[in-house]
Amino acid sequence: MSLAGFSPYFENAAVRLSAHPNGIALFQYQPGKRSFTDLKEVFGQLGNLLQQRGWRTILTDQRELAPFSEESAWITGFWTTYFAQHGGSIVGAVIASPNVFARLASSSLWHNNRQLPISYTIFAEEEPAVSWLLAQVE
Repeated sequence: MSLAGFSPYFENAAVRLSAHPNGIALFQYQPGKRSFTDLKEVFGQLGNLLQQRGWRTILTDQRELAPFSEESAWITGFWTTYFAQHGGSIVGAVIASPNVFARLASSSLWHNNRQLPISYTIFAEEEPAVSWLLAQVE
């Protein structure tokens, strides 16, 4: 199973956000430098998508992810606020970046936020990630 089953939902220079009819949000980082404003905008759209559709599953494609900078603290605040307002939990699959610095930044972000109700599994390729996540929503 590939990313072909996803329909566009929102896109900016930082991230392409898509939706799968089985209840999965795809958060796909775009190549190149991203602005903090664009990142905040797409996280807001992700929160809207999850809340409007009652979804709890996210596929994050980090293959084009540039390492995080000051964004890490803001992302922590976003998820802390999201769960305080909406409760629940998130199950995710991550397609890892080939960039070692991006992988380290992402790993550090989630390691430092283990208290958040987000569980995820990391994959090197998209097909096993999509298949695994589809099995979680069935």
